[in-house]
Amino acid sequence: MNTTTKKQIAKLNKMKLNELQAKFAEVTGEKSRSPNKTFLIRRITETLQLTNVAAKPNKEKKREVQPSRIRKRGTNGQVTDRQVLPIRMQTSLVQKLDAARERLGLKNRTELFRRSLYEYLCKAGETEVAKLLSDNS
Repeated sequence: MNTTTKKQIAKLNKMKLNELQAKFAEVTGEKSRSPNKTFLIRRITETLQLTNVAAKPNKEKKREVQPSRIRKRGTNGQVTDRQVLPIRMQTSLVQKLDAARERLGLKNRTELFRRSLYEYLCKAGETEVAKLLSDNS
């Protein structure tokens, strides 16, 4: 985190509610009428920190955000390595995606992303890679 971001975060505790709400709108691009100063400070801080990470050169970003590795036992009893891929989206977009997922009858976000990737890859001519998504559970 750079010194400018640290200074901005330090000033948040001294702000009045209306100032925090204005800062929240400035930083997140979302309007908030929340009377909870702790919530506003936390969300502003998180957004400033994420913005700070996004502004770093690619070399630094790669070290900081690595996919998580997990091991899972398949239906055949064989253990397979998996990776969890981080994806960041605005809360309002995630809420709309969740509503669409529910309307489509999909059980979770993973299924939504797998099906979306499958369709995209098929249309792009990457059928072999797409087939891996349909075979992989």
